[in-house]
Amino acid sequence: SSGINAEWPLRPGVLLLLLGLAATDQSQLENKVANLEQALASLIETQDEDLITLTETVRALTETVTAQDGEIATLKETAAAQNTTIASLETTRTTLTDKLTALESKETRIIKAPTGSLRSAACLVTCVGNTGKGNTTWTGSSSSGYTYTWVSMSGCGFVSTPIISATVDGDGYTYLMLMSVMYASNTQFAVWMEGWVFTSRLPTGAMSTKPGASIATSEQWNVHWYATGYVC
Repeated sequence: SSGINAEWPLRPGVLLLLLGLAATDQSQLENKVANLEQALASLIETQDEDLITLTETVRALTETVTAQDGEIATLKETAAAQNTTIASLETTRTTLTDKLTALESKETRIIKAPTGSLRSAACLVTCVGNTGKGNTTWTGSSSSGYTYTWVSMSGCGFVSTPIISATVDGDGYTYLMLMSVMYASNTQFAVWMEGWVFTSRLPTGAMSTKPGASIATSEQWNVHWYATGYVC
């Protein structure tokens, strides 16, 4: 007949061929699925690694930010301390300015200095002292008719020769002497005693000896002095 009977049985060779083709398609499909699963697993592994790397990066950045926050806090504390120091310095400056103003406004003035050079009134001080009764060293013999002692002003800090006033105290005879300040400098001066000074109370020839270191020592002569000068 010209048509193929639907019930015509397949030949064995054809059937085997069809089965082989089906098996091949199944194998290829399984291979594709396996490849897809492997690719998916690889993708998931890569994403996990990326996630771990990202997590580590975030952790490192967090630590960096924390450290920077600590540095910022330290800088703020340092700035606060510096502000406190600046405030303290400002207070000190104000105090010194007030003291300088007070010094400049005080009444003591030098009209003409021994050196001829006037300085700021803020540098002006008055220094006083005494050589000590019984502790003053006098030089000069009675045959010479004079005696003297050196007075130290090194503790005053004068930078130039000050204006000096002195008087001699003692148990006797100081009122019969001529006294003068000599060899003055910024650190010392000498007190020169010479006499006797004869008066109606003590006429010429009343004293049998000339003044000297022995009388000055025995009568415990000592020098009271004060000096006003510049220390800056």
